This record gives sequence, structure tokens and C-alpha cells, in this order.
Amino acid sequence: MSTPEATSPATPSDPPSVSPAVAAVRRRWRRPKRRERNVAGAAFSVVVIAALSTALAEPRWFHVHGGKCQHTNEYIGVNLFLRETTVQPLIDAYCVTEHAVLILRIVVTLCMVAMVTSITAFIIDILGSMKKSWRILRRNGIVSVLTVLLCVTVNGLCYWVSTMMYTLQHNHRIYAGSKVYVTFDVGYYLVAGAGSAAVMAVACGLLRRYPPDDDDQSDGLMLMDNDELDFWRGVEYAAMMERQQAPPPAYAP
Repeated sequence: MSTPEATSPATPSDPPSVSPAVAAVRRRWRRPKRRERNVAGAAFSVVVIAALSTALAEPRWFHVHGGKCQHTNEYIGVNLFLRETTVQPLIDAYCVTEHAVLILRIVVTLCMVAMVTSITAFIIDILGSMKKSWRILRRNGIVSVLTVLLCVTVNGLCYWVSTMMYTLQHNHRIYAGSKVYVTFDVGYYLVAGAGSAAVMAVACGLLRRYPPDDDDQSDGLMLMDNDELDFWRGVEYAAMMERQQAPPPAYAP
């Protein structure tokens, strides 16, 4: 006659077993973390990134006419000011001054910074994190506001450069009665369009309806301990169901 094998007693270090009922209730109560994505704002951020990237590669920012500047069919783009080999011919052809070169290099830098802020706004909007700092940035569109300010600054600096170009062309006209003018072209209007798209991204965050916020303490409990609280509620519910389904004790005379 075979004897049953002795089983080792459970030690305190052994993990507690979870009954199937508790596991089922745990799966039932567990729910994904809340997200608050701003898809429309993220889409406008993508438009801003595309417009600024195209503007930096666009060879037509300024149209110069009437002076001695005959470079690239009277069109000047900011991409010409990234290398010294392309800057010096513009200065020699009376297209720009050294002061204008410095300002246009600042314009290129600000466009790149605006692209970085737009990428940051896109990440904040598409992730939809519920952390307090991220919610403040997303709902108020703070990063997109910085993009708007950068685009406005770029347009203002371009206007300043255009006045310098006009003065330079007027002082070096081809003929005494030549008509001199300096106008903006595609690159300038792409930056203006990027600023408008950034304004729309800010509006998507400000005009959206949000649920009322609880106080910081309850919000912290919801964000940090929500899963744990749901788990223990499920365990308590499963234990109550097991007690109700347990058979009555055997009858003893």
C-alpha cells in the first residue's frame, strides 16, 4: 500500500496563492490609465513642423529689384547664410550688409528653435499624460505659444532686414531713375502660416472642455493608487462571494 508523499509546509517567504475567483475579479476591475490626448493640437503641430522645414529649404524669402543685386534672379533665401562661401558673394553684389547677415542667421536659429518647440508640443499632445505638469502645458498650450512668439519674432526680423536691403539697393541703383523695391516671398509667408497653425494648436487646447479637476490629494490617489485600490476591492468582493458559496458544515449529532 503506497503512502502519500509528505508535503513541505509553506514558509512565510512563499507567495500567497490567488484563487481563480480573485484572479477573475482582478482582471475585471483592472482598467487602463486615463489619457487626455489633444489630437487636433498635435495635427496642427505637425503642420507647423512641415511649414518651418519647407521655409528653411525655400530659396525665395526676399525679392530684390532695382539695385545692383542680381543674385539668383533677384531672389534671396535664408539658406544662403548658413555657409561663408555663399555669404560673401551676396555682400560683394550689394545684396545685404554684414549686419543683415547676422540678423538672418538669427532668423535661421529661431526657425530651428520653433521646430523643436513644435515637436515638443506634438509629443505632449499625443501622449496625453495626466501628470499635473503635463496637463498644465497641454491644456494651456504653453509650448505652442512659444512657437507663435518665435514665428512673430522671425517675421519682425525679416521686416527689419528688408528695410536694410531697400536702403542698400536705393543707394546702389543701376540707373538714377530706377524703381527700387524689396518684397517678401514664399519663405516669409510659410513662417507666417506656421505661426497661424500654432495659434490654432493653442486654441484646440484652450477651447476644449475638460472634466472638473478634484483637489490635489484626490487627484494623486486617482493617478498613483487607482490600480491598487481596485485590486483590493476586487479581492474583498471575491472573498465575500467565496463565503457565500461555501457549503454548510457537516451535521454533527
